[in-house]
Amino acid sequence: MTENLISTKKLTGTRVIKGKKLPRNAGKVHRFIFYPDQKRVAGFETKKSDFLLMFKRRGRFVAINGYYMYEDYAFIRNEKGASGKAAYKALNLYPDDSVLWIGLPVITEDGESVGVVNDVTFALPSGEVQSIEAGPKAMGKLTQGTRTIPVELIKGYSAAAETVETEAAEAEKKKLSPAIIVLTEALAIDIDTEKSIAAQAGKKASAIAGKVGVDSAAVSEKAKSAAQTAGAVASAGAAATGKQLKKAGGMFSAFKDAYNEGRHGE
Repeated sequence: MTENLISTKKLTGTRVIKGKKLPRNAGKVHRFIFYPDQKRVAGFETKKSDFLLMFKRRGRFVAINGYYMYEDYAFIRNEKGASGKAAYKALNLYPDDSVLWIGLPVITEDGESVGVVNDVTFALPSGEVQSIEAGPKAMGKLTQGTRTIPVELIKGYSAAAETVETEAAEAEKKKLSPAIIVLTEALAIDIDTEKSIAAQAGKKASAIAGKVGVDSAAVSEKAKSAAQTAGAVASAGAAATGKQLKKAGGMFSAFKDAYNEGRHGE
């Protein structure tokens, strides 16, 4: 059977439909469930908007082979074991044993940090993981770039991984926490910065500058620098307060100032 590759980032937010004769909204793809002892996606959970914005609605588990795509919608198959408790049973998976990979720390066998899981690419319908995208926390992944780590370098999930932390005022200390373990070779993978805010800011500024007849290279570099600086401030603020979007607001004004400086040769 030919398998197709898809990523958690691409599927997240997809509208899910249940029922063949009377199709109804089952919410949107919310988060992905993984096996605790395999590098494999078991399925995803849906999430519906809270009733009257006050009452929480429970999501539904959908097996990775329990749905099919039609246009931009995910349709739950009309068969036993496609979703709900029956799906967990069919997969021989207990809800309490399942794990979430997105957002988990990625560390090497020696406890060195690689970042956090931002995205997972996997095969359909098997759910076998093909690669993970790992990058810094919060806004860092947007300003610094990410690494794409192939499955060959991924050992898997650990419920109590040993992370090495170094602080200026203390000796090296170790901390146990859930994490995705990768081989040390993952640190040698080049960081992709093409999708970062800094790179995108530079490209857009360069294009605009070319149209108005100014030094596009100078504008591009200033825009990149402004985006990186503003992004670093936003990331630090987000880590301290948990309000990433609010702290990121200054980035756009910094970009505008950098563009004006480059255009007028300041």
